[in-house]
Amino acid sequence: MSKWNQELWLSNINALIKKTGKSAREVETASGVAAGYISRVKTGRNNTVSAKFLVDSADYLNIDIETLMTVDLAKKEAERIFIIKTLDKLNNSIKKSDWKTWGESDLQLQVDNGITTDEIKDFIPLVRFSGKGNYPFLISKFHPKLSIPLKDDHFSLKLDNTKSIILVQIEIKGQPEYEMYLVSPGYATPLCHTCDDSDINLRLAKLYSDLSIKIYTQPTLSQYTMDTLEEFLFKK
Repeated sequence: MSKWNQELWLSNINALIKKTGKSAREVETASGVAAGYISRVKTGRNNTVSAKFLVDSADYLNIDIETLMTVDLAKKEAERIFIIKTLDKLNNSIKKSDWKTWGESDLQLQVDNGITTDEIKDFIPLVRFSGKGNYPFLISKFHPKLSIPLKDDHFSLKLDNTKSIILVQIEIKGQPEYEMYLVSPGYATPLCHTCDDSDINLRLAKLYSDLSIKIYTQPTLSQYTMDTLEEFLFKK
């Protein structure tokens, strides 16, 4: 095993031990090695790590071996915490009125009114047009092989003159999923989406649901209207 991979593996083992609340001794016992095995690898007293221990320790910590060997789990967890913190901020501190709604009808209207598709692609890089009548569809960076019909009720939050957060709903196998991007002219950087993390999923779904609730204002009735209704409906 290369030194770089070994260092990454040690870092990941430590991150998983901390996250799961298990001890290094528990990992060693479950994997059939003597106490202090991980420590000896860390200090260089064990020059190699057996393939059996790699497989058994990954199985005990409920993670696939490829992820354990190649993904920086500490960095991934820090990014996860940042995403959750961001979603909490958007859910709790940003006014609903600061978000703008956009969708197929808005984009089609802009095209019909003379704005070019290139300008729209610069404004919302996730959108492409194809087919008869320049039908718009969404390019998902989380599902790049799917061509997803664009629907209304997607939302944008302007951060400054060039950057916005975009929240979209898509449908995969009949189920709604949510995706969030940071967009700037011509670019869309994926932030998070419906995935295997329940904390992220719940926050994304709540944000989209809250933004989707339509607020209907109570109509103001004139005195004449009330008098007319009173005369014809209630005085007979």
